[in-house]
Amino acid sequence: VYRNTPKFDVNHINANGDLSTIFFERDFDFDVPEVFGIGFSFQASDSLTINFDVNRITYSDVSSATFWAFSDNPTDEQFNAASSTAIDDGTEVRLGVEYLFPTKPVALRAGVWREPGHSLDFNGDDTTLWGQVHDSFFAGTKDETHFSIGLGFFQEKFSFDIAADFSGVQDIYSVSGVYYFN
Repeated sequence: VYRNTPKFDVNHINANGDLSTIFFERDFDFDVPEVFGIGFSFQASDSLTINFDVNRITYSDVSSATFWAFSDNPTDEQFNAASSTAIDDGTEVRLGVEYLFPTKPVALRAGVWREPGHSLDFNGDDTTLWGQVHDSFFAGTKDETHFSIGLGFFQEKFSFDIAADFSGVQDIYSVSGVYYFN
């Protein structure tokens, strides 16, 4: 799979609150990360399916020009600190299973996946003032393991799913329903 993502043209204006004084204005491109992936599905039986996929995400696209949109004529120290702040590309690995009950229109699902850390991380000289500022604000995030469970009910014209994704940072719950018109 390849997911081509958009690039946005951004116009940033740094001004006082009532916009009567513009300190500086800058145009830049904001790139949303692209995703490349491959996956495999194995149907172990009529009831059991196992899925595995790997996605590479170009998080570094985000950090390329964004930093300089918010600074006008940076000093060498500011430039060096900002240039040492980036987001590393990441790889997501996912494993999931689905069990369809043979005598009931019910599917039980479970999975585990690894979310790579994807926030700005400072990797420069932290002995300067701007290096310390960047080191404090841009400490990066660690990889996070997610566990998910779900339950699906389906009929000829309707399906209903509930699911949960648990991780150390946050838990996500979702509910969906689909009605088929044909």
